[in-house]
Amino acid sequence: MAAEKREKYLGLPVKTWDKIELGAFGFVIATSLRGVLEQVGNKGIFGFGKNKKIGKYSRLGMTKATWGEINTVSAVLGLMILLKSGIDMVESKTNVFNKEISPGEGLFTYYQSKPK
Repeated sequence: MAAEKREKYLGLPVKTWDKIELGAFGFVIATSLRGVLEQVGNKGIFGFGKNKKIGKYSRLGMTKATWGEINTVSAVLGLMILLKSGIDMVESKTNVFNKEISPGEGLFTYYQSKPK
C-alpha cells in the first residue's frame, strides 16, 4: 500500500503525526471526561445520581474559556487525523491516475519527498 511507504503526510513527518495522534487522544479523553462529569453532575443519568459536587468539579480546575480553547484544539486535531485517514483510505481503495493521492504526487501539492 502507498501509505506504508510514506515518510510525510500533508507535509508533516510520520513521527510528528504519531505525536499529533497521541495529543488528540489525550484531548478527546479530557473533553469527554469533562462532558460526562458535567452531564452526570447536573442532570444525572435518566434523572438519577445528580451530584452538584461532580458538576462543580467537571471543569477539572480550569475556566470555561480554557475549556473552550481545549475543545477547539481537540476539534482541529481530530479534523487533521480525519483528513490523514481519508487520504490513506482513498490511496488503499482506489488507483486514481495510477499514482498516490498524496500531497505532491496526486491531487494535493504540499508534499516533499526524497528523490527517487
